[in-house]
Amino acid sequence: MEFADWVGRTKGKKIYVISTLKRPVPLEHFIYTGNSTKSSDENFLIVGAEKQFINAGYSKAVEAKKARATKSSTAFGAKGIRQGDPRQNKGVWLSIIHMLRKKSQLPVVAFTFSKRKCDENASQLTSIDLLTAAEKSEVHIFFQKCVSRLKGSDKKLPQVVHMQELLKRGIAVHHSGILPILKEVIEMIFQKGLVKLLFATETFAMGVNMPARTVVFDSLRKHDGINFRDLLPGEYIQMAGRAGRRGLDTTGTVIILCKGDIPETSDLHRIILGKPTKLESQFRLTYSMILNLLRVEQLRIEDMMKRSFFEFNNQKNVPQYKSELKQLKIKVGAMKPIECQYCSDLENFYVHCKEYVEIRNYLQDLFLSHPQMVKSLIPGRVIVVKHDRQQQQLGLLLKVSSGGNVKKFTFLLLTQNDSPSCDDKRTSEEDAHVMDGFSIEFFMATELYLPEGASDHVVVELKPEDIIAVTTKTIKTVAEKVIDDYKKRQIPRFKDDPPSQTTSIATQELLRLTESNLHGLPVLDPVNDLGIKDMSVVEQFLDLKRRRDSLSEFRCLLCPQIVEHVCSYSSVGV
Repeated sequence: MEFADWVGRTKGKKIYVISTLKRPVPLEHFIYTGNSTKSSDENFLIVGAEKQFINAGYSKAVEAKKARATKSSTAFGAKGIRQGDPRQNKGVWLSIIHMLRKKSQLPVVAFTFSKRKCDENASQLTSIDLLTAAEKSEVHIFFQKCVSRLKGSDKKLPQVVHMQELLKRGIAVHHSGILPILKEVIEMIFQKGLVKLLFATETFAMGVNMPARTVVFDSLRKHDGINFRDLLPGEYIQMAGRAGRRGLDTTGTVIILCKGDIPETSDLHRIILGKPTKLESQFRLTYSMILNLLRVEQLRIEDMMKRSFFEFNNQKNVPQYKSELKQLKIKVGAMKPIECQYCSDLENFYVHCKEYVEIRNYLQDLFLSHPQMVKSLIPGRVIVVKHDRQQQQLGLLLKVSSGGNVKKFTFLLLTQNDSPSCDDKRTSEEDAHVMDGFSIEFFMATELYLPEGASDHVVVELKPEDIIAVTTKTIKTVAEKVIDDYKKRQIPRFKDDPPSQTTSIATQELLRLTESNLHGLPVLDPVNDLGIKDMSVVEQFLDLKRRRDSLSEFRCLLCPQIVEHVCSYSSVGV
């Protein structure tokens, strides 16, 4: 929408954008672990048509891979992500083609991020023939008609002869190394439905409208001209979007080949369900550009900048910025100075807290998406969380689920028995947020929350930003039983039923841990426990710890009206 708005403003014309909020043909994403016709059925669904990650399918894929791993590869193989044995490459392609053919899921586009590998894969499949006699005849006639435009010996070029042999068997190759006329012929034959298996590079996904029944990824890693990296969500969905033909298929099938180790769940989440990269302008004002513009009298440098997509958002929001500035000046003018003997360093405290939250939010994404951390977030893990009025309390993790691009965590938490509701509305003074949901109480809290007197419990769903720290402790429990028991007691008919034995034991254990560790439990360390080696990230974690420890140095925390003063200071939007 922003791009269309920019084009409309620049050209002075109305631009109409036609968009759909969901795919007409939804995609299903699979992991394929087979490497021979015997294991050709090892195709496991990991993301359904509703964009839900299916952990059961991922677990089955891991088990299937482990079951076939030899003792030598298990004991002596490389400990990183293994890319598979190149000698088994042919067997993998033969097995997946056998499976797709049996399930009537052809045609298929196989994205391979190497021109050499595209050619090698196609050349290896000499035993595969995917066309009927009538289709072979149609391909032969069409190909000869197109090639007749070439002159003399050009008709017998090795690439032309080789491509003709491949096309007669329903196989083709499409990349920048193919002759332009051959690429056009391949695209036209593909549109006729006579290319059943197309090995292509990433460029095939851009600009041409040629969908297939199935898309296969040879790998989820590519070389971007500098180094090897995982595919970005936008790159993956652009290529995966070739699967599913409107009006012909109910769903599109996307298959990820796992010739080596299976990717971590965190990587699959990021690539398949992550947000596409935001469109950013590459416009940069350089000295040479300024000098060249100065030679043109009709065009000013300021005009050039205003017309660029880089400055578009700033220019579009100028009226809004002016209005906000005016409102802020009125607020600052009406603001009474805080006269307090303790709050002389209140401004520094506010800035300190704000910077702390910004650094913490950035590191939290790295922390929770780390492979070792993903493995640690299992049912039964004790985690320090913030919920409602309590800024630091122990929670028992019961379930991790993902809906769309957001992970959700289900926790068992302790509450006050006589509390009317854990969702009571708070007054403006009690809800003095410093930034991003962190209230002033979070920075003042020195102990874990412990219910006074008799305690109760609640099962709630929290977001990643509500997690404060992941402890080293676990409580043995059956998470499903705790969740089912709590849901049952939310039904009016069973409201007065006592908690089940499983729920009672879990609650008592959580209460015991809190009582005996009011000043906190040992937590997973990003360096020692997770093995993070990036020095810049390690330094940021250490800086975060130093900032938290230095909070006690601020004199304003001694003020009995600190919450009110922070609320007054933050209300002007500083």
